[in-house]
Amino acid sequence: FRDFDTFGDSQDSTNCLSKAFFKSERTQKEYCFEHSLASLLKNSQQVECEEIVRSGITHLCNSWEESIGLGEDMKIKRIIELQRLVELDEYLHSIGNVQEFERLLARWSKRQPKSTWRSMELGWDQILLGRYIFLRHAESSSLTSECIQTQRLCDEMKSQIAMKFATGFARCKNYAASGVAEQLGKVSTSCEYRSRKVKLDCIVKSNQSIAEKEHLSALVHHVSLNDSAGERDGVPWRIKCLLRMAHVYETMGENENALKTFREAIDGSKDLAKNAGIKLKYMAKTNFLAALFCDNQMKESNQNKHSQTGKHAYDETFLNFFFDSLLSAVEYGCEKANYNLPRFLEVIENIDQKTRASVKQLFKSRGFSVQPLIQWLQQLVYLHHKFHRNKDDELTSYFIQELSKHYPQAVYLAFQTVFGTETDSFLDHLFSHIKQKVESIEEVRDAMHLLQDPRLQINEVLKRLKPGGNKLNPEDSQIISYLNKSFVDQPKMSEIRGKMMREDENIAKMIHALSQKSGARTLGNEVKFLKPLALKSSTLRLFSTHLSRFEGTFEEEKSLVIPYQALGSRRVPSESHFPRLMSFDDRINFFPSKQRPVGVTMRGSDGKEYGWIVKCGEDLRLDERLQQVFGVMNRLMLSDVNCSKKSLHLLTYSIVTLSKHAGIIEFVGQSKPLESFVDKTVLNEQGKKFMEKISQKTWLHTISSEKSLHDLTTAFNEVVAMQDPLYFRKSLLTDARSAKEEYTMRSNFIKTLATMNSCHYIVGIGDRHLKNSLVLKDGRILGIDFGYALGFATIRLPIPELVPFRMTPQFLGILHPVDGKGSMKHTMARVLQTLRGSRTALLNLLSLFAKDPVLSLMIDVDDIVKDVKGKLEGRNPFSILREQVTRNGRVTSAHQNLARLIDKVEEEAGTGSHSASLSSFEQADSLLEIATSRDILARAFEGWSPYV
Repeated sequence: FRDFDTFGDSQDSTNCLSKAFFKSERTQKEYCFEHSLASLLKNSQQVECEEIVRSGITHLCNSWEESIGLGEDMKIKRIIELQRLVELDEYLHSIGNVQEFERLLARWSKRQPKSTWRSMELGWDQILLGRYIFLRHAESSSLTSECIQTQRLCDEMKSQIAMKFATGFARCKNYAASGVAEQLGKVSTSCEYRSRKVKLDCIVKSNQSIAEKEHLSALVHHVSLNDSAGERDGVPWRIKCLLRMAHVYETMGENENALKTFREAIDGSKDLAKNAGIKLKYMAKTNFLAALFCDNQMKESNQNKHSQTGKHAYDETFLNFFFDSLLSAVEYGCEKANYNLPRFLEVIENIDQKTRASVKQLFKSRGFSVQPLIQWLQQLVYLHHKFHRNKDDELTSYFIQELSKHYPQAVYLAFQTVFGTETDSFLDHLFSHIKQKVESIEEVRDAMHLLQDPRLQINEVLKRLKPGGNKLNPEDSQIISYLNKSFVDQPKMSEIRGKMMREDENIAKMIHALSQKSGARTLGNEVKFLKPLALKSSTLRLFSTHLSRFEGTFEEEKSLVIPYQALGSRRVPSESHFPRLMSFDDRINFFPSKQRPVGVTMRGSDGKEYGWIVKCGEDLRLDERLQQVFGVMNRLMLSDVNCSKKSLHLLTYSIVTLSKHAGIIEFVGQSKPLESFVDKTVLNEQGKKFMEKISQKTWLHTISSEKSLHDLTTAFNEVVAMQDPLYFRKSLLTDARSAKEEYTMRSNFIKTLATMNSCHYIVGIGDRHLKNSLVLKDGRILGIDFGYALGFATIRLPIPELVPFRMTPQFLGILHPVDGKGSMKHTMARVLQTLRGSRTALLNLLSLFAKDPVLSLMIDVDDIVKDVKGKLEGRNPFSILREQVTRNGRVTSAHQNLARLIDKVEEEAGTGSHSASLSSFEQADSLLEIATSRDILARAFEGWSPYV
């Protein structure tokens, strides 16, 4: 049971649990029963536990009868067990066992006498029955007196168990408003704070059905005035109650009172911080809740006005309160506030110049640190670029100036990526005191470009030439100019380019023609593309003389640091904390992909070697943004108990852009692409068979024809059957030297795959073919190359990608002998639940990215934000897929048949729900049904290798 449960396999683990339950003694029965209840708590759909639960109820009843003469401790233990059953009522109701449960409760009530516990008379039967009735039937006015009676019992008792009973009120969605509210309004002044807090929670959760608002006002007023001097766990009661008051006002739509109360709570916490030493953690929470309230009001205002500009109708005072609260929360160490800094930048973009000036003054007067903004440096520089054109960059200039004091190298590279050939006097002034460092950065950056295969460099220029064009755009001119410079100026830049110029007349002629505009246009009509160099490895000095001779220094004004990316999961106080770049290893390696990236090794001042991949001819800015998103997701999972306990996280790596067409990627050592675990001979045979049977060369015709869905799926299954279903699993676990290592590798693979699938689904990562995922030596899996993100693979490709992630037959075989989908489901649901719980922060981040020039020209921003929002709100994945397919203009004639295909898969899966929002478990279940559907995989692109 433990082994299956570790992999998350519900069916096999429950079968083992059931056998153990019915064959064991009483002690073991209790163990099995506890795990069955835990399974129900995690997953209401796990109906396999019904039989154990039904038998367990009877078993507990018998245990209770046996324990009557065993003393008070045993009775209390049984009572706690019974209370857990009451909390599980919704699950018992779903399996049709409610009447039996009510009968057993009545049986308990008759057999159990009044108990004495810590010298206090207490009717346990009344408390338990009252709580159950309240949770099941509290909407009935006839039970109001019963609710009040049990509540009074709770008021008289100060025990933890009774307080748990009281929290049942907060779970109620609707009850007899006037009678209960009247009783709750008469709270005794001698009642503990926690009891008062529970009652206030009841009001907050059920305020929609309260008939007399004055009862709420009286209760809030009472709770807030009687605890100003009290303190529990370093947190004053008054501040807690003020925050609850503010939430009540916000829930009731009294926004002015809510804002006033938030101000009072923040001011009170500041005073107490000086006098009583209030915990900074609670200071952070108070400020963050206030900022969140302001943010919600601004968003609501924009929606009501249908504003196209995003301008806010709030005055400068309101906005300053928002900025002050959010930045204070960041300063006090609130992680959630850090996640919402993208929202800060978004609001900055939409306010007027006068308000931005006041924000600058706020930073200076309050002494707020600008350093947390380093995580969003690229976005900040884009804002500066926008304001720079409008001659309105005072605030962003201040931010960048402060950041440049700690991160000069990162700031300079960000400016070069954003501004390109544009000149910026601010940048010249900013780095005037470190000219030598700037020169070193530029020399190394230019030398990195020379590591590109020179033949591919020429081909890149030729592709940009438009036959018959009258004028080259600035970007093309820059690339052509750099090409000419790198070949003609060869003696001090690149030996291999100099050799090509000397020994190949055609290339020399071509380079000479490209240096002239007219010659470039002529070549564009007649030139033939060159084949790349057939090199697997080489020496650095052959491609870049400067890098091979590079010698680092410890002088602050000249030294460079090992490149880095300020990921959300990594805190970088300043560049001085990073090792300095001292030299490069002379050995370089070429990777066998389209752009022929080059692997280089940097040596740091700490004596370590750092591997990087130099990639030219491709825009890495989107990949860089996505790594930022993954960093934030990792921090969210780390802060969640369920995820951190299972060590769930995404593997990330740094990406540093050098220009709009080049960058460096952190090398992940001891890893192999998925493709290397597959027999290439069998793979090729499967590919040919797939093409023959599916007729993929005419995919659009096939999918639009009347050919039976069953026929295509049958043909696909024949291709899958050509290979051992466990081949991938055996190949993956070849290096395992013991059963323990094999278990560890499989466990690592399952956890990282489930986490990657969930996170990639949210941001719409596609094109997960066998070369776009790496497997590390310990079994963990890592995604790379995110050119098709944000749903591009479904919306834009001529053969739309219908699966949310890769979960092919061989992947399911890795999890053998447990149920593959069942093993993934629980872990995916846990990750999705965590991400959905922080959807505001993720949507704020995405909203900022969507306005980024890198993405705004590539996507329909509104549709993308809508898709991600739907995923984070639990919208049915089948519905989202249907909408994305209809937006693909390249397969218009196939829309109807594709919709029919999706409907068929959903109907067969039986996971569809008519509710507006699925649970995280239902969402994971639907995603796995889509990803593993043979009907859908049979219509995938052959290069994606769906049969593996």
